Amino acid sequence: MSHPSSYYVKWAAGTVLLVFVLTCGLSFAQTPQPAAPAPAAKPGATPPVLQSATRAEPALFPKDTVVLTVGDHKLTAEQFNQILDLLPPQAKAFYSGAGKRQFVDVYAQLMIFSDEAKKEKLLDDPANQQRLNLFTDQTLAQIFVQHVNEKTRISDDEIKNYYDAHVKDYQEVKASHILIRAKGSPAPLPAGKKDLTPEEAKAKADEIYTQVTQPGADFAAVAKAESYDQGSAAKGGELGTFRHGQMVKEFEEAAFSMNPGDISHPIKTQFGFHIIKVDEKKTRTLEEVKPEIESKLKQDKVKEQLDGLKNSIKVDVNAQFFGPPPAPPAPPATATPTPPATATPPPKKP
Repeated sequence: MSHPSSYYVKWAAGTVLLVFVLTCGLSFAQTPQPAAPAPAAKPGATPPVLQSATRAEPALFPKDTVVLTVGDHKLTAEQFNQILDLLPPQAKAFYSGAGKRQFVDVYAQLMIFSDEAKKEKLLDDPANQQRLNLFTDQTLAQIFVQHVNEKTRISDDEIKNYYDAHVKDYQEVKASHILIRAKGSPAPLPAGKKDLTPEEAKAKADEIYTQVTQPGADFAAVAKAESYDQGSAAKGGELGTFRHGQMVKEFEEAAFSMNPGDISHPIKTQFGFHIIKVDEKKTRTLEEVKPEIESKLKQDKVKEQLDGLKNSIKVDVNAQFFGPPPAPPAPPATATPTPPATATPPPKKP
């Protein structure tokens, strides 16, 4: 009688069982089969104790309890949970819940077919051996990358230093605006609005600035009536909250230099003239952004380690056989700024 080692169980579960799950097992997850009715309990009988199927639940069986036997192979409760941990989330949820009993069929097929392949000496075929070697290398590579990711740590000092150096990235402004469009603007001309020359648009913007800065003036009402940005005008000029890099340069510089309650003189951009009203201004705290920074720094550090390892190993390529290296990818095209009227949520560019 053989007892599969922990390594063998993990290898089998993470490779062949995963193939079974993806090719035939997930059909059960997508169309759950009706469960067989439970047998009626005998009067006075003690209800059966079920093994916990998830890590979150307390183990109801000792971990070394044999829960499944297939020929000479035995599977313990602990090994069953180890297999679940290797499965994709959808498959894990299914086989730890409604499909727990169906796991038996999948695993039994795996062990039976695997044993039969060994009996028929299918690994003596070089093509099959190469296939297994490639699959093993792929699995080991994935395990290694996961290992590097798990052992990589980001200290609190690293997080704070990054935050201090990039605090500008965590500044936010909530603002409203009134846009007076000028001829040549990429912003669409709203129906019923006059196509103003730059001089006419500037004069109109100056008039509106005087109007909205009068005591008791209702900025939202003026924005609804006068703004050429129909999208924000319907909301009283509200643009929502934005950060650095989300608005055109002139608009951003003006908005981030203002204090809550301030109203700007007309600011000229490619869209026309904007009267900006800052409603709120804040900087997200270190505690608020700590998980975000930690994730970024960890991703960068893992990439640095993997790239360093790849670059430390010499790789010789027969260019006649494989051809020349591919051209480096072209830099992403700069998006054409869009006027606030077409942006949802706050515009990429006002």
